[in-house]
Amino acid sequence: MARARGYIRTRPSTRKDGKGRTSYQAWAVDAHGGEISETFYDEDEANAWITKMDDLRLRGVYRNRSFDNMTLEKYFRDFYLVRRELLAPGTLRDLDRHFALHIGPTVGHLTVERFRQIDFQRAVNRWSKTPKWSQGVMGAKVKKENRGFLAPSYVHKLYVITRDMVTEARVLDKALLEDPCVRIKLPTLGKEEVVIPKISDVGYIFDEIADRYRVAAKLCAAAGPRRGELFGLGPEQIDRDNMRVNIERQMNCPSGKLSFSEFLKTSKAYRSIPIDQPMLDEIDEHMERWPPIKVDGKWIMFYNRRNQPVRDQVITKAIRRILDELNIPPGIAWHILRHFYASMLINSSLSIVAVQNMLGHADHNTTLKLYGHLWETDDDAVRQAVNSQIGHLIRPTAPSAADLVLTDAVDLENLPSAS
Repeated sequence: MARARGYIRTRPSTRKDGKGRTSYQAWAVDAHGGEISETFYDEDEANAWITKMDDLRLRGVYRNRSFDNMTLEKYFRDFYLVRRELLAPGTLRDLDRHFALHIGPTVGHLTVERFRQIDFQRAVNRWSKTPKWSQGVMGAKVKKENRGFLAPSYVHKLYVITRDMVTEARVLDKALLEDPCVRIKLPTLGKEEVVIPKISDVGYIFDEIADRYRVAAKLCAAAGPRRGELFGLGPEQIDRDNMRVNIERQMNCPSGKLSFSEFLKTSKAYRSIPIDQPMLDEIDEHMERWPPIKVDGKWIMFYNRRNQPVRDQVITKAIRRILDELNIPPGIAWHILRHFYASMLINSSLSIVAVQNMLGHADHNTTLKLYGHLWETDDDAVRQAVNSQIGHLIRPTAPSAADLVLTDAVDLENLPSAS
């Protein structure tokens, strides 16, 4: 029978050299009347834990014992991924990859009920010191000059996945009593501005890229689709009557394995993008030279010489070679044409909402985060608005522009006297 109150069992060190530490095994009673225990090396911490557990018991907060001894890796496979089965296949594949490469080797062996804040912080510290080449994109080798530690933004992504998993275990499944996600210190995110190519650079890309992909590059610069949306494009998605391209699906083709998906990155990604007549003419000429082919029951407009879908690595390598000739920093490839499309819209004074809708961003915050620095400031307009409304109240004696013009036209020395 469980005790009504918590207690501590002292366990002296068994080392004969006297260098061991005395441990304190604290026992408490949960809301169901069962006993739970934790081991500490400080008696005050053990007493504080018992007090906290007694408080949770009185408030009816309990831990689901069915998750005892379950590792985080098993919880990730059996619960976290199962709850996300309706996500896009590419998203599920990325989640599994992030866990297999970094999260699993770091914390996957720990049990859910004993995962603490210090374990989470140690994992973040380890990710921050992980070599970049261990990220291993589909087994691709990384050049020595591109090696380094994992980017802070990627460490943040690993943190978010782990945080969401642990929060679900604590809130939905009651597998944890304490929140291990508090006060986690993350690496500082640097302010990284997207690379916007010059018009001459875009023209150079059009000239140097392979003939069968030239129209794809032009369409990416003229409509801004994502790479998967572009290479999953079929002729039925070209609306010639309304001069639009309808983005309705995407194609993922890692390592040559084809997968069409009706699930786009966000709900806003389903969109209709206006294009002009010259772009439609280019598309028609392309399909005359390379007629669309049917793959997996769907028509596609862009494919390789073997009449197969274009692999991500192949097209990325092709445009990356051109970008290297333009001295554009590594880390960006096909997406640079999408950035160019966004910059054209902003330079044409389109609103944030309009740019967001054309790019298919989930919200305008994403658009501002990426391209906010491209919008011109409204400092002069603000000054003019304030001065026109309350300028005469701020400095009543200040002559207006009209007064200064009138003063220049009058002979000040021969003004009539007041008498």
